[in-house]
Amino acid sequence: RNAAELLFSESNSRFVATVSSATKAAFEAALAGSVFACVGKVTADGKVKFVGQGGCEVAVDALVRSYKSTLAGI
Repeated sequence: RNAAELLFSESNSRFVATVSSATKAAFEAALAGSVFACVGKVTADGKVKFVGQGGCEVAVDALVRSYKSTLAGI
C-alpha cells in the first residue's frame, strides 16, 4: 500500500497531530508507551509532505475543506 492509502484508510484508532519542532520532544514523551510515528512535515508552502512508502503531499487548504465538509454532513 502507498502512503496515501496508509494515511487515509479507515481506522477507529488513528489520529494525526501537528506538533511544532519546539514541543516535539515533550509530545513524544507524553506518548511514551503508545505506538506512534512521525509521518510527515508541514512546510512553508502550505502543504503537508508525508514520508515513507512512496510519500505524497497534500495542500493543507484541501485537507481543511475536506474535513469541514465531511463534518457538516453529519
